[in-house]
Amino acid sequence: MNALLQKPAFYAHVLSGLLLAVGAYLLLSHLSLLRRLHPVQAGLLSLLASIALAHHAQSHIQLEQAYGYDPLAALRVQGL
Repeated sequence: MNALLQKPAFYAHVLSGLLLAVGAYLLLSHLSLLRRLHPVQAGLLSLLASIALAHHAQSHIQLEQAYGYDPLAALRVQGL
């Protein structure tokens, strides 16, 4: 069994990615509501999104440093 699959940090990272995907889907499926938001609410929503993306990116960095996990390496090998 892959040692990475035994690490809680990996599962937290996967859950973070899934929640980001669900959130992006919900935002895109309600574009008309987003267009009607007050500018302050839209700004707060964009700040929340930036915090979520930064947290997920930090998780990528920490998983790579601690366990050598680099999911983008497979894409680089395939030339994508």
